[in-house]
Amino acid sequence: EKDHQQMRKFRHDVKRYFTNYLYLLEEGDVDIVKKEMRKTLDQKLTVHQRGYTSSAMLNAVINEKLTACERQGIPFYINVQLPMNIESMELAIVLSNLLDNAMEAELTEPQKGIWLHMKVVDTMVNLIVENRIKTSVLENNPHLHTTKEDKLEHGMGIRIVREIVHQLQGFFAVEEVEEKFIVH
Repeated sequence: EKDHQQMRKFRHDVKRYFTNYLYLLEEGDVDIVKKEMRKTLDQKLTVHQRGYTSSAMLNAVINEKLTACERQGIPFYINVQLPMNIESMELAIVLSNLLDNAMEAELTEPQKGIWLHMKVVDTMVNLIVENRIKTSVLENNPHLHTTKEDKLEHGMGIRIVREIVHQLQGFFAVEEVEEKFIVH
């Protein structure tokens, strides 16, 4: 509910800002618009826009999740070393789903953060997402089925990740090492 209300406020504010900016632009006040947009971005709409890869899609996912983690107080450690030619909607979907799951785990049982590692090894993109756990996930839920009550609305993330990895002729592995849940 809190996120929903924040999104409603954000949409309201963005509409108001755009309406004012459009009016000023139509009046030819470009410098004022630039100044106000910078002020708005710095003070009200602060989001990370760091380039971790040459892929706009992957950067968008990483920056969105980093901002969400910061809002929730979740440490997020990023180690991405990809070549310049990586551009894949499928990889962005996999990354988004895995980070969502790690963030949800941190919100239900806060530990010490989320780690993202991405690099190419032998022409294969290696995507690893880790988060700490108190109790074994695999022991209690080896098939990684959703534990949410509304099973019709939830539980698609891991299934989608597995399908995409299969389509890309990759492999999907989950393990637990030293109180860490690791998806590779």
